[in-house]
Amino acid sequence: MRKSFLLNALLLVMSSVAFAQPPANLTARPGSLQSIVLSWQAQTSSNVDSVRILYRRANMGSPWTVLQDLAPSVTSYRHVNRAPFVAYEYSLQVGDVPAIAGPTVWTPNPAASSAGPNYAIILTPQTVPGAPTNLFIDLAKTTTMSHNITWDDNATNEDGYEIAHSSDGFNFTTIRQVSPNLNDFFLGGLYPDRNVIIKVRSYNVTPAGVEQFSPYSNVVAAKTLRNPPAAPTALTEVQTCVNETSFYWSHPNVGTVDEFWVEQSPDGVNYRIHDKFAVGSYTLGSAYKVQNLPAGKNQFFR
Repeated sequence: MRKSFLLNALLLVMSSVAFAQPPANLTARPGSLQSIVLSWQAQTSSNVDSVRILYRRANMGSPWTVLQDLAPSVTSYRHVNRAPFVAYEYSLQVGDVPAIAGPTVWTPNPAASSAGPNYAIILTPQTVPGAPTNLFIDLAKTTTMSHNITWDDNATNEDGYEIAHSSDGFNFTTIRQVSPNLNDFFLGGLYPDRNVIIKVRSYNVTPAGVEQFSPYSNVVAAKTLRNPPAAPTALTEVQTCVNETSFYWSHPNVGTVDEFWVEQSPDGVNYRIHDKFAVGSYTLGSAYKVQNLPAGKNQFFR
């Protein structure tokens, strides 16, 4: 009797580790940024009491690490907070609680080399760079052919920025790709007296050659300066008396003029503004009169 009891006990212990093989259809796919989603079939074998996920970074020489113990009915798991563009290896174990008291017995760890049907490897996606904010046109630096734009650089892994232009505020076209780690740019090559509508986004390129773009910044718009008008021509004196003088002038394209400025100098070098007035208040070719001049002293006008 004693010998038979020992044999039965031995057979009972041995049967406790004869459970089903781990799932052979383990898959891994990218989840949201910096996460990985694992999936497999539910375990229906009565020998399986739990499923264990193992992982490690590929090519790092590190041992397998226990990630999570799950019920046999669970079929997916999300591994979060992963480093971008890093290869991770995953494998599954199954565990059985022995019929006699004792800890869960797990199938052996995977081989040191990455192989076998119960194995998945994935490269986590590179994080999309942060979007620029507070795009601004510095009108103090605007010229006839350029704007100076600034923005808040919120990205840490960008390869550059794209500047997009629109003539109607709806249809945008990329007109510049600029260097990373910038928060201002001199946007030249524009046209005078044109409304410029722009927005900016950051981008990076994964090692696989895929471009990733952030959302666009806010949209800003401002006009470039107009070309300065041509100078008045044919300045001609009409009559000079003791304390006054009169003169007139012409202009080749008065439609480009907003104001006329009359400047006066006692020496022909140092001029000051004598008068300025809207173009509509003067008729070209008519006499413009200056009074209360100092008697007997030269005065220069332009």
